[in-house]
Amino acid sequence: MSLPTVPPFGTVYATLLNHRDAVDSLGAAAHAAPYGKPASAPVLYLRPANTWNATGATVVLPDDIDTVDVEATIGLVFARATSCVDAVDALDHVRGVFVVADLTAPQADFYRPAIRARNRDGFCVFGSVVDPPDLRALQITTTVNDGGATGASTADLVRDVPRLIADVSAFMRFEAGDVLLIGALGTPTRVRRGDAVRVAVEGLDAVALSIATVPS
Repeated sequence: MSLPTVPPFGTVYATLLNHRDAVDSLGAAAHAAPYGKPASAPVLYLRPANTWNATGATVVLPDDIDTVDVEATIGLVFARATSCVDAVDALDHVRGVFVVADLTAPQADFYRPAIRARNRDGFCVFGSVVDPPDLRALQITTTVNDGGATGASTADLVRDVPRLIADVSAFMRFEAGDVLLIGALGTPTRVRRGDAVRVAVEGLDAVALSIATVPS
Protein backbone atom coordinates (compact mmCIF):
# COMPACT_ATOMS: atom_id res chain seq x y z
CA MET A 1 0.00 0.00 0.00
CA SER A 2 1.36 3.41 -0.98
CA LEU A 3 0.86 6.10 1.66
CA PRO A 4 0.86 9.89 1.04
CA THR A 5 4.12 11.62 1.90
CA VAL A 6 4.39 13.26 5.33
CA PRO A 7 7.18 15.51 6.62
CA PRO A 8 10.23 13.83 8.16
CA PHE A 9 9.67 13.78 11.90
CA GLY A 10 11.56 12.20 14.75
CA THR A 11 9.64 10.08 17.24
CA VAL A 12 5.87 10.67 17.43
CA TYR A 13 4.43 10.33 20.94
CA ALA A 14 0.72 10.52 21.73
CA THR A 15 -1.26 11.17 24.89
CA LEU A 16 -4.38 9.45 26.24
CA LEU A 17 -6.99 10.69 28.71
CA ASN A 18 -5.99 14.35 28.50
CA HIS A 19 -9.45 15.76 27.84
CA ARG A 20 -12.23 15.92 30.40
CA ASP A 21 -14.74 14.31 28.02
CA ALA A 22 -12.43 11.30 27.64
CA VAL A 23 -11.99 10.95 31.40
CA ASP A 24 -15.71 11.43 32.11
CA SER A 25 -16.63 8.78 29.52
CA LEU A 26 -14.84 6.14 31.61
CA GLY A 27 -17.27 6.55 34.48
CA ALA A 28 -16.84 3.89 37.17
CA ALA A 29 -14.39 1.93 35.00
CA ALA A 30 -11.65 4.41 35.93
CA HIS A 31 -11.94 3.25 39.55
CA ALA A 32 -12.17 -0.48 38.85
CA ALA A 33 -9.42 -3.10 39.14
CA PRO A 34 -6.58 -3.35 38.35
CA TYR A 35 -5.95 0.41 38.57
CA GLY A 36 -8.42 1.62 41.17
CA LYS A 37 -8.26 5.30 40.23
CA PRO A 38 -7.88 7.60 37.24
CA ALA A 39 -4.38 8.11 35.89
CA SER A 40 -2.42 10.72 37.83
CA ALA A 41 0.40 11.07 35.26
CA PRO A 42 0.37 11.43 31.46
CA VAL A 43 -0.54 8.19 29.63
CA LEU A 44 1.58 7.92 26.48
CA TYR A 45 1.90 5.65 23.46
CA LEU A 46 3.98 5.71 20.26
CA ARG A 47 2.89 6.36 16.67
CA PRO A 48 5.56 4.56 14.57
CA ALA A 49 6.32 5.61 10.99
CA ASN A 50 4.10 2.92 9.42
CA THR A 51 1.06 4.70 10.90
CA TRP A 52 1.93 8.11 9.43
CA ASN A 53 -0.37 9.38 6.72
CA ALA A 54 -1.16 12.75 5.13
CA THR A 55 -4.37 14.69 4.72
CA GLY A 56 -6.35 13.51 1.72
CA ALA A 57 -5.47 9.88 2.37
CA THR A 58 -7.69 6.89 1.84
CA VAL A 59 -7.24 4.63 4.87
CA VAL A 60 -7.61 0.92 4.15
CA LEU A 61 -9.01 -1.08 7.05
CA PRO A 62 -7.54 -4.56 7.47
CA ASP A 63 -9.88 -7.53 7.06
CA ASP A 64 -10.19 -7.99 10.84
CA ILE A 65 -11.38 -4.42 11.51
CA ASP A 66 -14.87 -3.25 10.51
CA THR A 67 -14.95 0.15 12.22
CA VAL A 68 -12.44 2.63 13.59
CA ASP A 69 -12.59 5.45 16.10
CA VAL A 70 -11.29 8.80 14.87
CA GLU A 71 -9.67 10.78 17.69
CA ALA A 72 -9.26 14.43 16.74
CA THR A 73 -6.19 16.06 18.23
CA ILE A 74 -3.29 18.46 17.69
CA GLY A 75 0.38 17.60 17.18
CA LEU A 76 3.26 19.70 18.50
CA VAL A 77 6.63 19.67 16.68
CA PHE A 78 9.64 20.43 18.86
CA ALA A 79 12.22 22.93 17.66
CA ARG A 80 15.10 21.75 19.85
CA ALA A 81 16.08 19.27 22.52
CA THR A 82 13.58 19.71 25.35
CA SER A 83 14.09 18.32 28.83
CA CYS A 84 12.86 19.35 32.28
CA VAL A 85 11.27 22.60 31.10
CA ASP A 86 8.91 24.72 33.16
CA ALA A 87 5.37 25.23 31.88
CA VAL A 88 5.99 28.95 31.54
CA ASP A 89 8.77 28.30 29.00
CA ALA A 90 7.37 25.17 27.35
CA LEU A 91 5.89 26.75 24.21
CA ASP A 92 9.24 28.36 23.37
CA HIS A 93 10.38 24.84 22.44
CA VAL A 94 7.56 24.25 19.91
CA ARG A 95 8.22 25.26 16.29
CA GLY A 96 4.89 24.25 14.77
CA VAL A 97 1.54 22.53 15.24
CA PHE A 98 -0.83 20.54 13.04
CA VAL A 99 -4.22 18.84 13.12
CA VAL A 100 -4.24 15.05 13.51
CA ALA A 101 -6.88 12.40 12.92
CA ASP A 102 -5.63 9.57 15.13
CA LEU A 103 -7.36 6.28 14.32
CA THR A 104 -7.75 3.17 16.43
CA ALA A 105 -9.78 0.01 16.33
CA PRO A 106 -12.31 0.13 19.20
CA GLN A 107 -10.74 -1.17 22.40
CA ALA A 108 -11.51 -1.27 26.10
CA ASP A 109 -8.05 -0.90 27.69
CA PHE A 110 -7.57 2.81 28.27
CA TYR A 111 -4.29 2.70 30.22
CA ARG A 112 -2.35 0.32 27.97
CA PRO A 113 -3.09 1.15 24.34
CA ALA A 114 -3.05 -2.03 22.25
CA ILE A 115 -0.41 -2.06 19.52
CA ARG A 116 -2.66 -4.22 17.35
CA ALA A 117 -5.53 -1.74 17.63
CA ARG A 118 -3.59 1.46 17.07
CA ASN A 119 -0.50 0.78 15.00
CA ARG A 120 -2.03 -0.29 11.69
CA ASP A 121 -0.64 1.17 8.47
CA GLY A 122 -1.82 4.71 7.80
CA PHE A 123 -3.78 5.10 11.04
CA CYS A 124 -2.35 8.52 12.02
CA VAL A 125 -3.31 11.23 9.51
CA PHE A 126 -1.39 14.52 9.72
CA GLY A 127 -2.30 17.98 8.48
CA SER A 128 0.10 20.73 7.44
CA VAL A 129 2.50 22.15 10.04
CA VAL A 130 1.84 25.83 10.80
CA ASP A 131 3.11 28.37 13.32
CA PRO A 132 1.65 27.81 16.80
CA PRO A 133 -1.49 29.87 17.51
CA ASP A 134 -2.89 30.53 20.97
CA LEU A 135 -3.68 26.98 22.07
CA ARG A 136 -5.70 27.76 25.18
CA ALA A 137 -9.25 27.60 23.78
CA LEU A 138 -9.23 26.26 20.23
CA GLN A 139 -12.42 24.67 18.91
CA ILE A 140 -12.06 21.35 17.08
CA THR A 141 -14.79 19.78 14.93
CA THR A 142 -15.08 16.32 13.37
CA THR A 143 -17.53 15.92 10.49
CA VAL A 144 -18.53 12.63 8.83
CA ASN A 145 -19.99 12.56 5.30
CA ASP A 146 -20.85 16.27 5.46
CA GLY A 147 -23.43 15.41 8.10
CA GLY A 148 -23.54 15.88 11.85
CA ALA A 149 -20.44 17.23 13.54
CA THR A 150 -18.95 16.67 16.98
CA GLY A 151 -16.95 19.37 18.70
CA ALA A 152 -14.65 19.99 21.64
CA SER A 153 -12.19 22.59 22.90
CA THR A 154 -8.61 22.68 24.14
CA ALA A 155 -10.00 24.70 27.05
CA ASP A 156 -11.13 21.36 28.53
CA LEU A 157 -7.75 19.63 28.53
CA VAL A 158 -6.81 17.96 31.80
CA ARG A 159 -3.28 19.28 31.28
CA ASP A 160 -3.06 22.30 29.03
CA VAL A 161 -0.31 22.24 26.42
CA PRO A 162 2.43 23.96 28.48
CA ARG A 163 1.73 21.75 31.50
CA LEU A 164 1.67 18.60 29.37
CA ILE A 165 5.07 19.44 27.86
CA ALA A 166 6.48 20.21 31.30
CA ASP A 167 5.15 17.00 32.86
CA VAL A 168 6.38 14.73 30.06
CA SER A 169 9.75 16.45 29.66
CA ALA A 170 10.30 15.96 33.39
CA PHE A 171 11.05 12.27 32.76
CA MET A 172 12.11 12.12 29.07
CA ARG A 173 13.82 14.35 26.53
CA PHE A 174 12.26 15.40 23.24
CA GLU A 175 14.67 15.91 20.34
CA ALA A 176 14.30 18.46 17.54
CA GLY A 177 11.66 17.15 15.14
CA ASP A 178 9.93 14.95 17.70
CA VAL A 179 6.15 15.25 17.90
CA LEU A 180 3.73 15.10 20.83
CA LEU A 181 0.00 14.62 20.23
CA ILE A 182 -1.88 16.36 23.04
CA GLY A 183 -4.66 13.78 23.37
CA ALA A 184 -8.07 13.17 21.82
CA LEU A 185 -10.21 16.30 22.07
CA GLY A 186 -13.72 15.25 22.97
CA THR A 187 -15.08 11.75 22.43
CA PRO A 188 -13.95 9.66 19.44
CA THR A 189 -16.07 9.49 16.28
CA ARG A 190 -16.76 5.95 15.05
CA VAL A 191 -16.63 5.46 11.27
CA ARG A 192 -16.77 2.56 8.82
CA ARG A 193 -15.84 1.75 5.25
CA GLY A 194 -17.09 4.35 2.78
CA ASP A 195 -17.16 7.23 5.26
CA ALA A 196 -15.43 10.55 4.57
CA VAL A 197 -14.07 12.44 7.58
CA ARG A 198 -12.92 16.02 8.10
CA VAL A 199 -11.21 17.28 11.27
CA ALA A 200 -10.96 21.06 11.56
CA VAL A 201 -9.40 23.34 14.15
CA GLU A 202 -9.79 27.10 14.00
CA GLY A 203 -6.60 28.72 12.74
CA LEU A 204 -5.06 25.44 11.52
CA ASP A 205 -5.23 23.51 8.26
CA ALA A 206 -7.97 20.86 8.35
CA VAL A 207 -7.40 17.13 7.84
CA ALA A 208 -9.53 15.12 5.41
CA LEU A 209 -9.54 11.37 4.95
CA SER A 210 -11.75 8.60 3.64
CA ILE A 211 -12.15 5.00 4.68
CA ALA A 212 -11.76 2.59 1.77
CA THR A 213 -14.94 0.86 0.69
CA VAL A 214 -13.34 -2.60 0.38
CA PRO A 215 -11.03 -4.54 2.73
CA SER A 216 -7.32 -4.75 1.99
